[in-house]
Amino acid sequence: MLAALVACAAHSDDEAPTGPERPARAAAPRRAPERGPGLPTVVLFVMDTVRADHTSLCGYDRDTTPFLASLAVRKGPAVASCDLVTPGSWTVPSHASFFTGLAVAEHGDDSIDRVLPTDVPTLAEAMRAKGYQTLMVSANPTLSPRSGLQRGFDRVAVAPGLSTWRGEDLTRELKKALALMDPAKPLFLFVNAFDAHDPFMPIPDGVEWAAPQPRITYDVHNELRDKAYFPFVRGKLPPPEARDLLRRVTDAYDVGVREADANVRRAIGLLVDGGWTRTGFRVVVTADHGEYLGERQRLRHGCELDEAVTRVPLLVYEPDRKGALTLPDVVPGRQVFWIVRDGVLGPDPVDAEAFAVGRSDDPRHCEDVVASWPKSDEKMVWRADGVRRFDLKADRKEEHGKPVTGEAAATLEARAKAWQSRRAEGEKGVDARRREEMKALGYTE
Repeated sequence: MLAALVACAAHSDDEAPTGPERPARAAAPRRAPERGPGLPTVVLFVMDTVRADHTSLCGYDRDTTPFLASLAVRKGPAVASCDLVTPGSWTVPSHASFFTGLAVAEHGDDSIDRVLPTDVPTLAEAMRAKGYQTLMVSANPTLSPRSGLQRGFDRVAVAPGLSTWRGEDLTRELKKALALMDPAKPLFLFVNAFDAHDPFMPIPDGVEWAAPQPRITYDVHNELRDKAYFPFVRGKLPPPEARDLLRRVTDAYDVGVREADANVRRAIGLLVDGGWTRTGFRVVVTADHGEYLGERQRLRHGCELDEAVTRVPLLVYEPDRKGALTLPDVVPGRQVFWIVRDGVLGPDPVDAEAFAVGRSDDPRHCEDVVASWPKSDEKMVWRADGVRRFDLKADRKEEHGKPVTGEAAATLEARAKAWQSRRAEGEKGVDARRREEMKALGYTE
């Protein structure tokens, strides 16, 4: 079943190339090596920076996620949602929640100079305790040894830079890493694909919905050199230039989303060809956050919690599953931990929620913000000046939040204040070397 889906998706790539390199056709089926008996292979695949409304899985008019869509139509083995709420607004806090089952306020790994506390158990440690060998292959280098997020992985392969493992380069690294794993032991695999993150990949000839163009890079730490990002977010780019920038950025972003989808397909193809799915298979595909594409005069992500950043897709595919997995209308991102570990939803004492730390060095002048989603089309946002409620059905641009009080607002404010208080307790969570590492990667000055 899986082999046929992978081969079919690879064939469609031949008809509609979309990335800087054409996704390779899956290899012809071959006899896979024998694997030891036991637990099913479990995969967590994070498509970095992929917002739900730019996936064809979730109804986008560009065919950006053909492989995920081909899995999602197989009711029973697959369940999908377009309403997973990311725990944070950027890579590290969201991954920390995926790896712990905790909200950002609980695990505390919420800013550039903090790391996951050593006393917080991780998903990889839990899978290893179940008898799995554990493998991380990440195209995002922020998931470094200093992040604390590698704890529990037996083998780790992480890209040395932000743009080094794009497209089929990630597939090659994954293939090399899988060759080093023990075929007699069950496998837990985590993969991060960085294809949709800026700097955006060039667009080659042959993309049916985008013209060729060079790579797009935001020079976010040098306002003198930057000719697009700062003028746009400050509202100083002339309207024709602003429209042209958004067109080019959106095209490049969508190409990146399609390449992330191709990387999911190629990864599953490697597992099928290698015999890793013979004893069962569960794959969970999601994203750690989305991306601003001009909404509210913003680009990128990182310190706000609008739907463009927090609403991402989720797909769970488990061909041998006994009984259906029923997802709530809005899925808290921390649920990824239990879905991966056990194939079921875990305890969920509060609404879906997300946290973002303010940054004074950001041109958008960000402040601390916490959001919760009592239901899919309702959102409550806490800032220092109080709590506002947004009707997402009537106010899709999130421009008309209404001040709100009452028990729900008081609960959200209390969680926000407790989070701020924990962060302010000394500097014990701050790691100067981690900050220097992030600076070297271009995340901060």
